[in-house]
Amino acid sequence: MYYHLNKEETNHFSIILTSKCNLNCSYCHFFSKHDRANALDLPENLLDDYLNFIKYFNEHTISKNSVRFSGGDPIILGDKLFEIADKTYKITNLKPFILTGGKGINKDWINKARKSHLTHAYISIENPLNPDIGAMNPYQILDLINTYSSDEFKLLPGVTVVRNEDFKDIFKISNIIYDAIGYLPCIQEINYLPYKSPTDQELADLYENLYMVVKKYSPNNPINMFSYISPEFSSVNNQKPSYLYELNLDNTHSIGKTSMDVAFKKILKFRELNYPKLNCKVTDCDWHDVCQNIKWLWKLSNTNVTSEEKLKDYCRFKKTINSAFYDALINQ
Repeated sequence: MYYHLNKEETNHFSIILTSKCNLNCSYCHFFSKHDRANALDLPENLLDDYLNFIKYFNEHTISKNSVRFSGGDPIILGDKLFEIADKTYKITNLKPFILTGGKGINKDWINKARKSHLTHAYISIENPLNPDIGAMNPYQILDLINTYSSDEFKLLPGVTVVRNEDFKDIFKISNIIYDAIGYLPCIQEINYLPYKSPTDQELADLYENLYMVVKKYSPNNPINMFSYISPEFSSVNNQKPSYLYELNLDNTHSIGKTSMDVAFKKILKFRELNYPKLNCKVTDCDWHDVCQNIKWLWKLSNTNVTSEEKLKDYCRFKKTINSAFYDALINQ
């Protein structure tokens, strides 16, 4: 059977290799849902099931597909990580990359990574003006990237999480990181359990700072900021559909317990739930055509905000971010 997905789309499979982590970031999305005291590694048999499914998916679609390792932090696994990377390529014909907090990267680790089938690593970088005490010092991360990144194995800036009160510093943050490593940070808002609604002033700060970033650095530098809100302006997505599937320790999709065809259909059903239709009735909005599918997190309530209020915030964010990008681009 051949599945006719959009050949322009990219499907990213994120394999959670472990729930162990050697850092303790206060805002961590993963550990808002998992218990650090009972951390586990992905069982070998479940890893095999995941890899065989990705192989099936890759062979039966014309879409662009990728594999990444996340956690916890995959670096915790030591040399086992490189064995898993080689196994992944052997089975799926896809070379994986990793998401990491950076603790544990040194010369020996880099040499092993270069010899493996890992392609690169995205390293989270704290906001240098307001770093989280449980994360690695952002200047240490910048030094790691400068010291060890090479054409053989690139160390690239991963997510830089900013709180609402940090919107006023986005331009400064971008300049600091770009001046240090020649790349802009991948800035993301907090959109999960610690989420708080932005004030009008914070959104004004966001517009002003994002406008200055785009004005200064586009079009010569890729910009990937706030992609959970405005993927259409993300350089990573390149204005193409992009979907993420988490293959977790709980085997949410029952992969290996059903036929490949059933598992494939479950994954596509998950995609519908993960990127739900917004069905906004305000059709005269400038951005109506690009906000019909949203990330499920924008319908997630918490003690600070209801799901209805959060959707209204999504709309405010979307208009602010897209207007900043658009206004800066047309005024180049």
